[in-house]
Amino acid sequence: MFNRISILGITAALGAALIAPSDSEAASCRARLSGTGSGQGILGIGTQNARAAATSNFESKAQSRHGSKFASLSKASDVKWDCRSTALKATCVVTAKPCR
Repeated sequence: MFNRISILGITAALGAALIAPSDSEAASCRARLSGTGSGQGILGIGTQNARAAATSNFESKAQSRHGSKFASLSKASDVKWDCRSTALKATCVVTAKPCR
């Protein structure tokens, strides 16, 4: 009975080790960056445009500093937005840690 349980435990541990990503494959993040953008429009269009511009600015900075593997806001961690708008203009700042 003990041998069977030991074998099952060893098998489970080996399976988990094979499935778990290695340190080199795990997500790697860099220092926080910010991106800014502005947009014009009414009924939320200005904010949408400002967010798109801020995203593009963030991704451009991340690519130039850390390479193309870090150039996606969708992969970034701890993403924070600050958008402000007036009647016709919106400005947004996004801050995040670029990750690959």
